[in-house]
Amino acid sequence: MFMDFKEFHGHICPMSVLGIKMSNYALKLLDVETEKERIIAIPEIRNCMVDGIQWIVGATFGKTNLIFRDIGKYACVFSREKDGRSIRIKIKDDIVERSLEYGRKAQLIRERLSEMDEEEKKWELELLFRNGKKIVDYIEKKSYEDLFDVKEVELILKMEEEPLNVKRCKKCGDITLKEKLIDDQCEDCLEPFYFIRD
Repeated sequence: MFMDFKEFHGHICPMSVLGIKMSNYALKLLDVETEKERIIAIPEIRNCMVDGIQWIVGATFGKTNLIFRDIGKYACVFSREKDGRSIRIKIKDDIVERSLEYGRKAQLIRERLSEMDEEEKKWELELLFRNGKKIVDYIEKKSYEDLFDVKEVELILKMEEEPLNVKRCKKCGDITLKEKLIDDQCEDCLEPFYFIRD
């Protein structure tokens, strides 16, 4: 399974494996009986964990069953659409810290890549992947209960159909969801995220 996932995500790392295990645990706890049963996933952080969740649950932005809630927590809410039964699964603190060892080391290497010669790059990356493999092996051996805290939750969020009510932004002219316009202007015109170069 991990080799197929590697093609999807690009690598195997502690957080992606935690996302996979978290999702499998969620499916077990929610008594999901078939792959066709629709599950809503609401991850609370943006990192490799989310790809593991997408891989197992099949949640995507396009299917509107992946909802990103950026609050910086190593957790995800899973909800069974047919009856709304929902759980929040959080990675235990000691597991987060152990997994972040890999992420911090990777970040240091990325920052220094331009200064390294090819031999040093190869050596540093080999050490990084060995360390990551050790952490992944550690995670793989742990039970769900050792890795995660679980709470039953009730979603306040109301799932709506795909929004189709649109209007042109009065400043840039782009067609925009009406609900996202403020004073008939889009968010980009009010607070630019990027600049258009001439």
